Amino acid sequence: MTQRFSIGNFNVRNLVPASTDAGYHFFYAPEKHNCYRDHGSKDQTPYQKKIRWLAAQLDRMQCDIVCFEEVFDLEPLQHVIDASSYAGKVKLYLCGKPGYREERYRGATAKIYTLPRIAIMIHKDYELRDMNELEEFPKEFNFARKVEEFSGRNWQIQLTQDGKSVHKFNRPVLRARIRMPKRFANAVGSHRGETPEILLYAAHFKSKRPIQARTSGDSTRDMAQNYLIENAVGQARSLMLRAIEAAALRCYVLDDLTNTDTPVFLLGDLNDGPHGATTEIAGGLSLVNMPLPELSRDEENNLAADLTMYNAYELQTRRTRRDVYYTHIHKGIHDTLDHIMVSSHFVPRPLREDVGRNPIGKIGTLRILNDHLLNQDLDDMRSERVGKYLHTRSDHGQISVRIDWREKPRTKQQN
Repeated sequence: MTQRFSIGNFNVRNLVPASTDAGYHFFYAPEKHNCYRDHGSKDQTPYQKKIRWLAAQLDRMQCDIVCFEEVFDLEPLQHVIDASSYAGKVKLYLCGKPGYREERYRGATAKIYTLPRIAIMIHKDYELRDMNELEEFPKEFNFARKVEEFSGRNWQIQLTQDGKSVHKFNRPVLRARIRMPKRFANAVGSHRGETPEILLYAAHFKSKRPIQARTSGDSTRDMAQNYLIENAVGQARSLMLRAIEAAALRCYVLDDLTNTDTPVFLLGDLNDGPHGATTEIAGGLSLVNMPLPELSRDEENNLAADLTMYNAYELQTRRTRRDVYYTHIHKGIHDTLDHIMVSSHFVPRPLREDVGRNPIGKIGTLRILNDHLLNQDLDDMRSERVGKYLHTRSDHGQISVRIDWREKPRTKQQN
């Protein structure tokens, strides 16, 4: 017999509270394309439409635990919950500190929200034991140190911000320890009198948008060439930052996988595909041959398997032999930026080369809600119209996965 629960991820796209008394909601800049209104006919304003749409999608996800990205304040997310079937049934927690600046707009002071944050929704049957906001990289993580390769070449690579080597996440990572409901009291891994726990990480990595400077030139051709060079270098900078963040997060996850036997989940908008380098780094998605002379090859493989995370995307496509998984469309390209990864606790041994621990359960149904995403090339829509449409929705698909957690065999006395 098994007990089931579902976990999901939802990028809500610039969910901000009101910036002014007139009902303007500004994110990043006080401009039309960075705003939606809560002013006009009752229940028909862009803000109210956004709240209702987000609530409807949340109801479709049917999850016990959901991680949210691009939440700028808890108030509008509470509005979403109140408009959904989850009203009064869940608790909300928000990671990080609020970020906004104040500017004058039409004669009044406006709050321009600048810092997207991560939030988590947990059904009241579950208990949040503790939550950490991981801002700093782990102490043992030193990306910029000098490295000597086996070939003898020496390297020292670093990325700096404001003159200092990067040592913080672009957006804080959420780490939560959650106790399962009482119905899991007989689940594999539970101890007498206590229900088991899970560890959950939620992250939102740097986007692929280039980190680039403005360029100039003596002619139009020069300006174009300089811009394209800076754009290419800017993409490399973004990739580098995302990779550094992924490696720092991997250190935190490894610490839990090494020192506890608690199942670990890693969710979020990682802004890279399932086979992208930064996704690979964050989850350690491939078994690595480790030079550990004190261990046999089998022991080494078992250890590597249990320190690896497994992408629900890969597990699902291997079972269905189909790949219809996409969570984002940009310039006509369907891509997967949002992920749910699980530790080997919920991965059958045949799907991990028959190495590692015996599983305590498995991944069930993986669902992708992406019908609302528009392909501007196929739908013959200008990007401005697509952006306006998505202001009241989300430019990401929502993902949810069911987890089946086995129970311990019942003894004759229990029967």
